[in-house]
Amino acid sequence: MSSRWRNLLVLASVTVALLVGAQPVAADTELGHTGTVGLHSLLDTPGNPGATCKYKYLSEYQIGRLKRIVVFPPRMRAVAGKDAQTVGWNFTVQRREAGLGGSGPWENRYTSPEMTAVTDDAHNASFDQASVSVTTPFGPDVEDAIALYRVHIKMFWHRPNGSVQGTAKHRVNYYRSVYTNRSGSGVQENVCGDYWTP
Repeated sequence: MSSRWRNLLVLASVTVALLVGAQPVAADTELGHTGTVGLHSLLDTPGNPGATCKYKYLSEYQIGRLKRIVVFPPRMRAVAGKDAQTVGWNFTVQRREAGLGGSGPWENRYTSPEMTAVTDDAHNASFDQASVSVTTPFGPDVEDAIALYRVHIKMFWHRPNGSVQGTAKHRVNYYRSVYTNRSGSGVQENVCGDYWTP
């Protein structure tokens, strides 16, 4: 591996360590809720990450470049006492750029449309996974900057008239990382980087 990639990997490791700090390792991070909500959770553990980061392997650099983020849906039930309620979710991808001079702020780069289903208070709604393609800001020849990505999931509970009865927001903490064009996989914690190697 070239010294350029060793330097970037060290920079990425230091940046991730600063992001994590002394926080305890847990499943997804709850960011709060409003109104009245039903039972809900994310499947987001080291063994079952809440999102997958797909990388195209660049043989000339021996590293993968991020191309797509796949997000797994939340588990959601209707508000207690509801036999049929429309619930929904969307996801936002945030990006933070970091370099030798420090890290910039997290910026929203994409928010998906809301995906909806009808469920009751005893069963999880049936949702499909969703994804978005990613264009990384730095090319493989940039030596002193990286981009980090994370995913927020927002859940919605709707009244019969369509208005929102309640919301809940969570952040994904574990990201499965895979190559799209060769074997190799791993798990990144708290963020997925623009470049990755197992």
